[in-house]
Amino acid sequence: MKKIALILVLGVLLSACGSGSDDSSESDGPSGTDTYIGCVLEYSKLRNEGIITATDAEISAECAASTLP
Repeated sequence: MKKIALILVLGVLLSACGSGSDDSSESDGPSGTDTYIGCVLEYSKLRNEGIITATDAEISAECAASTLP
């Protein structure tokens, strides 16, 4: 029974990943920050541009906290 539930959850997660839309009005934050990787990339870009100062660990912690369901 646990295997079936796990397969169903993974299937839903994978289908949700593939059904992204270009409509940015649905997201509250900047585009690309709805996933952990997108969040890290966005903050890293801001840091490289000199807009924010944050370490890799701070960015990782912030993105992990902000992308939790």
